[in-house]
Amino acid sequence: MRNRYRALILPALASLVFLRSEVFAQGLDDESDAFYYRFPREQRDLELRPIAPDLRFGFQIGGSAYRQKQSGVKEKDSSIDGLDLEFLYEVGEQLEFQMVVNYEFDGSKRILFEETFARYEIFEDGPWYVEGGRMEMPLGEYNSNFVEDPITQTLGETFDGALILGYEQDDIEIAIAGFKGDFEKTNALVAVNLSSIENLEAGVYWSSNVGESMEMREIQKEALMEEEEGELFTQPVMGIGGFVAWDLDPFLIDFEYVAAIESFRPGLLDDEAFQPRAWNFEVAVTPLDRWQFAARLESSKYLPDNPKWQYGMAASYGILENLIITANYLRAEYREEPSKRNLLQVELIFEY
Repeated sequence: MRNRYRALILPALASLVFLRSEVFAQGLDDESDAFYYRFPREQRDLELRPIAPDLRFGFQIGGSAYRQKQSGVKEKDSSIDGLDLEFLYEVGEQLEFQMVVNYEFDGSKRILFEETFARYEIFEDGPWYVEGGRMEMPLGEYNSNFVEDPITQTLGETFDGALILGYEQDDIEIAIAGFKGDFEKTNALVAVNLSSIENLEAGVYWSSNVGESMEMREIQKEALMEEEEGELFTQPVMGIGGFVAWDLDPFLIDFEYVAAIESFRPGLLDDEAFQPRAWNFEVAVTPLDRWQFAARLESSKYLPDNPKWQYGMAASYGILENLIITANYLRAEYREEPSKRNLLQVELIFEY
């Protein structure tokens, strides 16, 4: 089944790349500078293009392969990643609707509405806004130049139905949100981002329950299913975090820290009550227009199945406008056996 999808998708992707590159080349003169999506973090937010009055659209599709060795056991695989579609519809000056749809090409062949929400500017020229619907919570940045997501994402990344009151003015943005979780029906978070210093962005955030992040939910659900006596239950676990992103052209420096400030109940993560935490530090350099090289050092504590230390390097190359290939190598060291892992990944992404 997977091969059939490859046979359909790869020729279509190649045609889009060729058509896009031809149009792009014809539209440039000798004095024009082409912009290339040189590395993954520039593709994190799709560039939406007008396709109809008041309607914008963008999509992203890619393929990846990996090879790893852990305790002498070798493993490898390749796949076509999901297709991401994003729509933005503007209704007047103050109201817009946004939707992000993901189609998975694996055995599930699922269509997932990752985000479906509305944003309303309370005043036409004012800083206040309201967002409502299913969306990614403003809880962390998780900037990365690697194929592999940072460990901090395990503890923080959250998608839920939410209502957000926000303030965005010049170099400050504040978001206060209430969201519905799988374990707790009412949760809250506060996030503050600052960019008052040129080329420097920083933020701090607080959540009433980091146990509602996507990965932590799965970890807890697995523990609950294995509990035979039914005495294990969840409870809200507050968490905090912060990040710094510094653009010192041609260097990029990113640091982020996420931690629970309350303990998960014994049995959910381990036999004892633990407060998990994780941090990620990356430095990247762009020596040439289409090339970027990056290094990562990250660590976690009390996060099941995540390494104590992980470090490595990545390289990205912009083949065409909106077409990028990234390769990274990461070495992980775990507290328990198997104690070490070597991972090599390659990813090709096309965005339009």
